[in-house]
Amino acid sequence: MKAVVFCGGSGKRLWPLSREHSPKQLNQHIFGGKSTFQMTMERANQVVPTDNIMISTNKHFLDEIVRQAPEISKDRIVCEPEMRDVAAAVGLMAAITERENPNEPMLILWSDHMVDDLELFTEIIQQAEQKIERNEAGIVFIGHKPRYAEENLGYIGCGDLIATSNDVHQYEFNDWYYRPSKERAEEFYLAGTFAWNTGYFVTTPSFILDKFQEYAPEMYGQLIEISHSYKTQDWEKTLNSIYPRIEKISFDDKILTKIRPNEAIVLTADFGWFDPGSLYSLKSYFNPSIDENVIKGLGITMHTTDSLVFNEANDKPIVLLGLEQKIVINMKDVVLIIDKEYIPQLKELLESLKETDYAELL
Repeated sequence: MKAVVFCGGSGKRLWPLSREHSPKQLNQHIFGGKSTFQMTMERANQVVPTDNIMISTNKHFLDEIVRQAPEISKDRIVCEPEMRDVAAAVGLMAAITERENPNEPMLILWSDHMVDDLELFTEIIQQAEQKIERNEAGIVFIGHKPRYAEENLGYIGCGDLIATSNDVHQYEFNDWYYRPSKERAEEFYLAGTFAWNTGYFVTTPSFILDKFQEYAPEMYGQLIEISHSYKTQDWEKTLNSIYPRIEKISFDDKILTKIRPNEAIVLTADFGWFDPGSLYSLKSYFNPSIDENVIKGLGITMHTTDSLVFNEANDKPIVLLGLEQKIVINMKDVVLIIDKEYIPQLKELLESLKETDYAELL
């Protein structure tokens, strides 16, 4: 099996911990010394040999990727010359791996997640690999048992339970639901027939490329043309010429939402998956209790609940008194104070800074 680890994006909802030049998945300070990218690489190494791991990233992150994962040879790292969203990124990696072995199982992983139960994670991935090898499905989606009603995640609608083995449940696949309303998320959680969409899946390069050919023929042609130059002297020229012209669209919208129920199955388990995709979800990861606070660095709280303090300063504490659901981030170059309810507006704020003297903070 091949594994492709995606390490792109800028993580705007985690600003200022995450920046364009230093995105959340490469930050080694948030979780105490290792980046989520490094932890993802360790998980990948549990299920495939190092030589079978490839990395998809942005050209601006290459040096840091090499520093954090020196075991991966540079020819296994594919750098986007320009960000074109996830459809282009996944399609290109499928086209490249297809040239080596079109029917070999391919695991897709994202580098900005946490997983607490490595043993169960390994089990569910190995079961997914076996399903693909036996041609039981074209694609196996890896879901996670919901711990609570979360409206900021995607959900997988599960059909009938097919089998259970070693705490891994196999279901029929029904449909996708992306970031439902708070009320709908509550319904999904209570129904017990929905899984959080981790974004992980196991498939084959040929299956993915067949879907691109069916649903995105123009993009398919561009990806195949680029892949033919892989590991040749024309690689950089071809990639830089064609890739920036590929349609910018999510993989979910272009391909995954069109997967037919009879082409997929869902494996779910409670392996401690967590997506620290926003400042408040970061607080929830460290401590989900709404009655308690999380303090990283020097900080003091009183009559304050459900708040996060992240302080890089070693000589000055942050003090919170009489507050609730607040996030305070103190970096060397900027201080952010934000209410939980306004975290979705962070992207809007950052957009407004682009043409100002504060653009260097992005």
